[in-house]
Parts: sequence; structure tokens; C-alpha cells
Amino acid sequence: MGRKQTRVSGASNEGKAKLHRLLFVNPKESANMDELAQRLISLKLVQEVILYDHRLGYVAKVRFHQGSEPKNVRAYISGLLSKDYGCVVKE
Repeated sequence: MGRKQTRVSGASNEGKAKLHRLLFVNPKESANMDELAQRLISLKLVQEVILYDHRLGYVAKVRFHQGSEPKNVRAYISGLLSKDYGCVVKE
């Protein structure tokens, strides 16, 4: 039996950063992984996004600009992420 091939999508902004957070996104069936990556990278505080396609949803590795990580990452991402993509389930 072969292994399922993993899809990865990412985006990056210029500049130094050091803070990484992992989030689990429970996507809607119609959610597009590449569009979600672009939406996340468009958020003001986010410098880099890497999405991993998991059988249960997307795992998002998010890096914030140095010194700009919000106190509640899950609430920050959820509040700015369109419900078209799903919801952030766990940080």
C-alpha cells in the first residue's frame, strides 16, 4: 500500500522573524489550500506561512514579524480569517 502524498503550500514576506506557531485549521470542503496560504500571509503581523495538507485538515506553521506575535494567536487568526476557509480549531 502506497503512502498518501503530502501537499505543502507556503508564502513569505521579506524581513527578519523568529516566532513560529502551529495551528490546526479545519477546512470547509470547498476550501482551497493555496488561497488559504495567501489569505494568511496577507495578515499584517504574519511574515511566513507553510500549510501541510493532513487527512483531518491543514496544519499551518505561521511565523510572525519579530516582536509582533499577538497574545492570542488563535483569536487573531480566527478573527481575520474568512469563514469560507473553515476555522482554527487548535493552537
